Amino acid sequence: MSADTEARQQAASGYISRGYATIPVPAGSKNPNRPGWETLRIAPEEVNSYWTNGQNVGVLTGEPSGWRVDVDLDSDEAVRIAGRFLPPTLTSGRESRPHSHWWYKCPDVGSRDWKDPTGDKLVELRSTGRQTLVWPSTHPDGDTYLWHRASGLEMAEADAEELLERLREMATAALIARHVPPAGGRHDFALALSGFLLRPGRLDRVLVLKILNAAWHAAGADTREAARDLEGIVRDTAERLRAGEPVVGGPTLEEAAPGVVRLKCKWWGWENRKPEPDGEEKEDRRNQADRLICYALEDLGDGALFVDQHGAPHALVAGGPVPLNSRCYSWLRRKMWEEEQKAVNGEYLKTAAGTLAAQAEFSGDVRELHTRAAWHDGTLFYELRPGKVVRVGPGGWTFEASEATPVLFRRYPNLKPLPDPEPDGSLGSLAEVLGSLVNLKSERDRRLLTAYAVTVALPHFGRPILNSSGPMGSGKTTAGRIIKRLWDPTAPETVRYDPRDFLQKALHAYILMLDDVSSLPDSASDTLCRLVTGEADSKRKLYTDEEDVIIELRRAPIINGINVPTDRADVLDRSLPVELERIPDKERRTEEELWAVFEREHPRILGAALDILSRAIARKPSLQLSRRPRLADWGEYAASVYEVLDWGAETFLTDWDEVVRAQNRSTLDGSPVAQAVIRFMEDRENFEGSSTELHKKLEGVAENIGVSIARDKAWPKSARWLWRRMQEVVPLLVAVGIETSRSESKQGTIITLRKTSTDDATNATTEENPIDKPETGGDTDTDDATANATRASNATANATRNPADRAESGISGNSGIRSGNFSQDVRKLFMGPPEWLGTQARICREKGSPKSLTGPLAAAVAAHLYGSPEHKEEVLPAVEAQFHQLDCECEECL
Repeated sequence: MSADTEARQQAASGYISRGYATIPVPAGSKNPNRPGWETLRIAPEEVNSYWTNGQNVGVLTGEPSGWRVDVDLDSDEAVRIAGRFLPPTLTSGRESRPHSHWWYKCPDVGSRDWKDPTGDKLVELRSTGRQTLVWPSTHPDGDTYLWHRASGLEMAEADAEELLERLREMATAALIARHVPPAGGRHDFALALSGFLLRPGRLDRVLVLKILNAAWHAAGADTREAARDLEGIVRDTAERLRAGEPVVGGPTLEEAAPGVVRLKCKWWGWENRKPEPDGEEKEDRRNQADRLICYALEDLGDGALFVDQHGAPHALVAGGPVPLNSRCYSWLRRKMWEEEQKAVNGEYLKTAAGTLAAQAEFSGDVRELHTRAAWHDGTLFYELRPGKVVRVGPGGWTFEASEATPVLFRRYPNLKPLPDPEPDGSLGSLAEVLGSLVNLKSERDRRLLTAYAVTVALPHFGRPILNSSGPMGSGKTTAGRIIKRLWDPTAPETVRYDPRDFLQKALHAYILMLDDVSSLPDSASDTLCRLVTGEADSKRKLYTDEEDVIIELRRAPIINGINVPTDRADVLDRSLPVELERIPDKERRTEEELWAVFEREHPRILGAALDILSRAIARKPSLQLSRRPRLADWGEYAASVYEVLDWGAETFLTDWDEVVRAQNRSTLDGSPVAQAVIRFMEDRENFEGSSTELHKKLEGVAENIGVSIARDKAWPKSARWLWRRMQEVVPLLVAVGIETSRSESKQGTIITLRKTSTDDATNATTEENPIDKPETGGDTDTDDATANATRASNATANATRNPADRAESGISGNSGIRSGNFSQDVRKLFMGPPEWLGTQARICREKGSPKSLTGPLAAAVAAHLYGSPEHKEEVLPAVEAQFHQLDCECEECL
């Protein structure tokens, strides 16, 4: 335990023993950042469980602490003149601002604020419902809070009405002090003040002189000449008013100090109009819109008007951004009622909002707004609810108030609050809870779903589309809702695809869930792909000709269905499929029971996810992957999660390879062109011909394998569409050992097909040298081998054509036999696609206990497994399976 933590535990216990109600406040913050802190009452024996990490000590003012109240002097002017108005008492403050808190015992007094026209606080009376930091706490700027006991003063008792009266006088003087003009204009300013304050029914001559002297002192203008001048001005003004002569007053004062007249009338309960027809200031005759703009600017303060990253004007209201359009009308209506107890009509609202929007547009202040999650300087900020954020970084996670973060979050009414996460301590609990709530088919899917559940909170890169499938009764919808409710509960929870408003629905959520999808139209597939990698669009603003509403977002989509709803390669390439099993009737739980468990465990699950995520963020910079999957950024974070959970990054790559192989098979099965090309190349090593010639040949193959070239929409109806369809499946053809290329000649487009060895499922691209993979060599000398993924000086990779001066054949440690007679002999033996060796080698590694093989086959597989043919006895368990297909599921092959 740190010394700070121990000292604050002792201090908190001491305050409690003397009748103070104390609460923990996060270190480096002034905000408690915990819901219900106003009602928190901590017993002495509970102190150690609340002060665990150097938290500050806050005192609940008012009734919880025996009516001990704090007069917080927020302005320097108030600090300078407090002793002129307040009775002596115990004070506290910071090292840089001593005596800025005056403490009293004042039963039944309520909290009050006095602000200047810009919204800055001058004086604050903290009573029930508020709190103050006390010794030994530390201010966010590093200052330590102190009690000033050297004077020997104790906390004085005060009457509520009397204390409020003194505070009002002091606030009036502090407000005037902020507007005292430079030398040369002070005489006229004092005349206007006196004429305004000395009106019948307002303040007497003695109090006005006291307030003016204090104000001039706070402003540093209290010379002897100034004191004599003030005394004469107050005396003469009082005599002129008594004689019924006109004097300057409110209008002149308003010109010199805009907003001061209204505030003083509000504080003292005066009517802001002339009480007599002659010599009085006129009633403020500005229309409602003008007055409303002034009230709004006063409430906002400086720097609260800005535009977002797309140029839309906003105001920062109560720490949250509010767009200055019709969505700000409720705030403006409330301001008018608070100030005048009057309603305001729509035309004035529109005028006020438009004027504020214009000021925001020309403020020059641009701030980026986020929905739910923001990534800033290597740290994740995740909004639990308005006003409360979780900060997640390499060192762990902690709560923060929204106003203390460097980011801003949009507020939509459909976003539901999240509970406060609780530290779990067990990193594996997340996977266990997910496994108990979701009936996953395999351990691989459990691992991948856990990694997704952790990394989906990171908004700065594309995350895959979570695609859960399974038979009826397998809990597909429940699986999606668990992820959705874990991070982004909204109303409604799911959305339907409608191209007219789908992007707007996506804008108002962080995780987008489409439930029970049997098929996806092409437009939906395109939109989902763009949501993963980053979508942008614009539409015409209502009732305008050229103004645009810009939409730019990246989201995490979730879909589910009995089957995967599409076989389009671009969608599958961006998907994370997990398969569920039907839940037996005897094990089925009711919705009420399941969600009751989830609600109870939600804080702990969320805390466990944050624990894993913070460690994954710390682990990622040092992570070295032998290869990267599609959506490489997500893959690196997912692999980091695997590392944190002790599953290992290579296990992630293996899991993802299996996913990609399944996706490739699905895409190939759904592509008649790919099926025809594979069958066409079964008895060929290569083909080169025009697109017209190949199209005719493939049409015959397609008819033989049952593809209707007339009715199947995916079949190219002409030769010029053939290459387009082939381009959609080029990586998948490479994965099964068929390389495609196109060139132009005088005769037209020439398409070349050539059989090659296969690479990893996650590296099915052409003309790529995977130099980041483990060093492997061929069975020839280092300088001459043509194996894949070697770093030797002359090695080639990815099944490129062998130069004439290179070895005819070489065994790759990455994808089997490369070329030459040896490769052809093995292919003849097994009658299967050339990735057979690599696949069987992986089976050997995982299942072990291989039988012995002899001859060239043993050498080939042993070299694939171990880099040399010396381990002939460590080869495949099923020599009898040599004529079986790759996807055979007989006992020998399994």
